[in-house]
Amino acid sequence: MNKGEFLHLLQGELALANRDEAEKVAICVLGTLANRLTTEEAENVEAQLPEGIKAMWRGNLGNVLRHRLEGAQKFSREDFVAHVVDDLKVPQDRAIALIEGVFTVLKHQITPGLADHLQSQLPKGLRVMWLESKPVEEVGPPRRI
Repeated sequence: MNKGEFLHLLQGELALANRDEAEKVAICVLGTLANRLTTEEAENVEAQLPEGIKAMWRGNLGNVLRHRLEGAQKFSREDFVAHVVDDLKVPQDRAIALIEGVFTVLKHQITPGLADHLQSQLPKGLRVMWLESKPVEEVGPPRRI
């Protein structure tokens, strides 16, 4: 799946207005998730992503450097949701739906084994969100665009 297909799938999953909105959501949620994981686990996920999606996973250069120097940022489900609320200026219930939608589409991109390993590193609240996001089988195949 390339970046366009990823964003198209995300846009459809979350009923987003356009591709730009889907990309903004993806960058926020993927970057926050990458910062929550250990450097090794974040690199394992990144290795399975095509280049366009890798750029969204990494976020900005400051995030990359901070993560490499400081490692995983320890924060709860509530902190994760609050970050998305603040960054995207959405209500809490919408932020939760956005996070779960990105989790769903990300699961479609990585292997089941890596998805299981990723969720094992999350604190309980985030792990529940990961597990409650749709399984890959419930998401249609990406369409070529």
